[in-house]
Amino acid sequence: MDKLIRKFSEIFAILGGLSLVLIVTITCLNVIGRKVNLPIPGDIELIELFICISIFFFLPYCQATRSNIKIVIFSKLFPYKLNKCLDFSSTIFFLLFSCLLLWRMFLGGLDFYKYNETTMVLNIPKFIFFFPIILSLFLLICVCLLELFSIFLFSND
Repeated sequence: MDKLIRKFSEIFAILGGLSLVLIVTITCLNVIGRKVNLPIPGDIELIELFICISIFFFLPYCQATRSNIKIVIFSKLFPYKLNKCLDFSSTIFFLLFSCLLLWRMFLGGLDFYKYNETTMVLNIPKFIFFFPIILSLFLLICVCLLELFSIFLFSND
């Protein structure tokens, strides 16, 4: 299970990276297109939507590899048990925050679907972009639960 969840978080991170490549490509094509009087319609909308997706796609991988922001300078000075306690509490907090985000994003996606909210220029339904974000948040919750399990399982007390 551990390897499967980590593999999915790697796949999501790769997709987030591809999303960033798509953002850069759209931006470059739009800059070139404006020079020859052929701008890309709705470029800002696409960039905004893909930036949201890419941010959320990197979260599970960052948590799985413990690459989130951490003040290592101070934590090196603390004893092992205190570091374990800090890891546990930060993972609990991140798990609760991820659950809150998942809940609110799910309800937000339902509202966007219910009211048929679309982008202004391209008329793309916005709720479509909530599905990958919700999947990423669900994966993030799985990573946090796996991390909590490993803290309990591998504690050297």
